[in-house]
Amino acid sequence: MKRIMFGAAIAAFIATPAFAADLGMPVYKAPTPAPPPVPVATWTGCYANAGAGYGMFNQDHQFIADGVPEDFSQTSGGRGWLGLVGVGCDYQFNSFLVGA
Repeated sequence: MKRIMFGAAIAAFIATPAFAADLGMPVYKAPTPAPPPVPVATWTGCYANAGAGYGMFNQDHQFIADGVPEDFSQTSGGRGWLGLVGVGCDYQFNSFLVGA
């Protein structure tokens, strides 16, 4: 058993320098190209938008005379549809934005 272990140790010792045999020779590789530049965010451009919605509200009114609530109250409110359409253009100057 000692002979096998001794033989394995000698074989490992002898074989190890063979892995590093070509490290002394220079390797010439082309440098990796630089990554493309990151696109710069800008607000310049034109746009169109549209939207629609429905709204409703109720509001209760309590009448108070001389600090005493009256017997009657009133409710007012509204309900309705809302629609909108828009177009515009923006242009960015450095850190300023102009739009129409």
